[in-house]
Amino acid sequence: MKDMLTKQSEKESRTGTGEYSRIEIGSGVVPALSNDESDDDEVVIVFHDEENANDDNVTSSQERCSGWDLLRLCMAVTTALGLLMLQNSAIFPSSNGKGNSNGRIIDSTVRIFIDTDHLLAHSAGTSNSDNGGHGYGCVSVDFWPASKCDYGRCPWGGASSLTLPLTVPNSDPNDGSDSDGDSDAAMHEMRLRKALQALSAKPAGPFILRLGGSTGDLVRYNTSEDVHCTTFSEFDDKMCLGYNISTGCMSLERWDAINTLCTTDSVNMDDKEGRYDGCKLVFGINGIYGRTKLPCDPPSTTCWITEVGHDDMPECCFAFEGEWDSSNAQALMQYTHDKGYQVWGFEYGNEMAGFGGVQIRLDPDMYVRGMCEMKRLIDTIWSDVEPDQRPRIIAPDSAMDPKWFTSMLKKSQDSECLPHVVTWHQYLLGAGVDPDVGDRCMNPTVLDRQLEEAGISQSVVHDEENAGSMDWMPELWMGETGGAYNSGRHMVTDAFHGSFWYLDSMAILAVKGHQAFCRQTLIGGNYGLINTTTFIPNPDYYALMLFQRLMGERVLHTTVHGGKGYIRGYAHCSRNDAADGSITLLLINLSNTAMFHIAVNDDESLEAGDLELSPSNNWLEQYDRTEWVMSSTSLDSQQVILNGGSFLEPSPTGDIPSLPGLFVPISSSGNSNKLLLHPHTYALIRFENSNVGICNDRP
Repeated sequence: MKDMLTKQSEKESRTGTGEYSRIEIGSGVVPALSNDESDDDEVVIVFHDEENANDDNVTSSQERCSGWDLLRLCMAVTTALGLLMLQNSAIFPSSNGKGNSNGRIIDSTVRIFIDTDHLLAHSAGTSNSDNGGHGYGCVSVDFWPASKCDYGRCPWGGASSLTLPLTVPNSDPNDGSDSDGDSDAAMHEMRLRKALQALSAKPAGPFILRLGGSTGDLVRYNTSEDVHCTTFSEFDDKMCLGYNISTGCMSLERWDAINTLCTTDSVNMDDKEGRYDGCKLVFGINGIYGRTKLPCDPPSTTCWITEVGHDDMPECCFAFEGEWDSSNAQALMQYTHDKGYQVWGFEYGNEMAGFGGVQIRLDPDMYVRGMCEMKRLIDTIWSDVEPDQRPRIIAPDSAMDPKWFTSMLKKSQDSECLPHVVTWHQYLLGAGVDPDVGDRCMNPTVLDRQLEEAGISQSVVHDEENAGSMDWMPELWMGETGGAYNSGRHMVTDAFHGSFWYLDSMAILAVKGHQAFCRQTLIGGNYGLINTTTFIPNPDYYALMLFQRLMGERVLHTTVHGGKGYIRGYAHCSRNDAADGSITLLLINLSNTAMFHIAVNDDESLEAGDLELSPSNNWLEQYDRTEWVMSSTSLDSQQVILNGGSFLEPSPTGDIPSLPGLFVPISSSGNSNKLLLHPHTYALIRFENSNVGICNDRP
C-alpha cells in the first residue's frame, strides 16, 4: 500500500503566502498548510495498491476534504495510517498547473545507464584562445521598447537594453534624488546586477551576456552629430517589426553603462575575494544600416509579422537595396577599443538569412560581403593585439536553413572571414498566443524533436568532410530561444512550467555538440528569467543557475530505460570544484501523475530490461550523493521550492539564495537504491567521489 497526500491552493502569491515546511511521513515530504484558512484549500488522499501498480491496472480509493478543520483531520488520519500501515510511503503535491491529479500512480523503476568510458561532447568553448573560454549558459537582453505588444499584451516594460536602469561605476545610482522613481530604479539595478553576479559565481565560469535581437538592426549608435539618432518610432504596421528603419538610438553613455555589466567591480559589486568570473559580452551590430527600404505596392500593404505571419509575408516587405554601411559600427568599435572595453564578440545582424529573415532577407553572397567587412573593421581597430585576443565574429543568428548555412560557411571560408561562432535560432514551442504551449513543454514527442533539429545543425556546422578545408572549426551555439516566439506565453515560459523544456533543451544541445545556449531573455517579454516589473527571478533563473554550477563541460552518453519518455536523464562530469571524478545527473519528470523509482549504473552488460539493480550495481548504493530537487505548487507558479523547503526568494537587497544541496551519505540512505522522482519535478544529483577516469583528467 502507498498513500498520497496532496494539497491544492489557488492562493499562492509572490509575497510568500503558501510557504512550505516539511512534514516527514515515511520517506515522503508533504507541504504543510499555509496560514490562509480558506475554504478553497483541498486535500486529496489516495490509497494506492503498490503491488498492482502498472499502466493497465491501478486500483485506488480517493477521498476529498475541504475546509481548515477537515484538512487537519485528513493530515492526522494520513499520518496515523502512514505510521501504522505504510513502510515506504510516497507523497507529493498535486499538480493542478493546467494539468490534473486523478490519483493514478505509475509506480515503476527507471534505470539510467551512464557511459563512463567515452566522452560524448564538450559543452563550453575556448575559441582558440587561452583567455577566450566561456561557460555554456547565455542570456539575452533585447532592444524591444515598452510599446512592443503581441496579442494584446505589452510585456516588455523598461527591459530594453536601451532603458534598463543602469549607471556607470562609482556614480550614484540615485543621482542625488530621493524620489520614489529613482529609488525604485536603484533597487532594480541592484537586483539585476546581483542576479548577473550569482550566475557567474565560481565554479560556473563566465556566462555569455548577449545584447541583440530583431530590433538591433534598427538601432543606431550616437557616436557623432552626423548620426541621425532618434528614439523608436510610433507603431507602424507597414514595417515587419512594427517600427520604422533607423529608429532606436543608443548613446555612448548607455554603451558605457552596458559594459559595466560584465565586470566584477561595477556598482556595489566589489569582488575582492575573487568569487565571481563575470560574463562575456556579445553585441549584435546593426546589419541593415545604409540599406534603403523599397516601398510596397500598394503602399498600404501590411507587413507587421505578428499579424501577417512569417510564412505569408509579401516579398516587398523584405525588399531593400544597397550594401551595408559600416561607418556607424566602425565608430562604435573604435570607441570600444579606445575605452578598453572587453567585448567577446560581435554578431553581424540578426535574422537576416534567406527565408529565415525577419526584416530583410539576404542571400549568402550579400551576407558574407557584410560579414567580411565587419572582420576587416575588427582586424584594423584591434591590430595592436594578437588575432586570438580580438572580438570574435558571430553569425548568422537566424533560423536554421541547412542549404543557406552551408553556402555561407563555404563562401566565408573562401573569402577568409570564417566566423568563430555559428549561431542558429529556434522557438520549439510555437507562437506564444497558442494555448497549447504549456502542453508542448511537457510532451516527450515535442521535446524529442530537439534531437533531430539540433542534430541537423551539428551536421551542417561540424561537417567532418569540410573540416579539413576550414581555418578552424567554428563553435556552434543556440543563439536565441525563448520557447515560444512573439514574447513567449505568460504563466508558461515565465513560470515553473518553462523549466522543463528549458532544461531538456539545454541538455540535448550539449549532447549535440553545442558550446553555448542563449536564453531569450534575461529580462523582458513573457520569457524572461527575471520578472520585468519586480526584477525578482522567475523559476527558470534557478534552473540555469543550477545547470551552470553543477553540469560541467564534459558530456557523457546517457540512456534511460523505462519511463515511456516522461523521464529524461542527462549526465555530465561535475563542475571542477567537486571532488575529482564526480558526475552530476540531471533528471526530469514530465508526468503530472507518475512517480518513478530511479536506479543508476555504468554497467552496459546488464540487460536493458533488468531495471531492478542489486546494491553492487547501483550507484545509489555505492556513492554518497548531493541532491538538488526542484518543485513547485503548480506548473503556472512563478515560485520554486528547493529540496522541499520554502519558496526561493532573494533578499530585500537582491542577494540570490545560495542553493545548498542536500547531502545523502550511503550509510544513512537505507532504501536509497530506490530514489523517488515525483511528478512535475526535476533534480540534479551529484555522485560524490565516483572517481570516473574521464572526469578525473581535467584540462
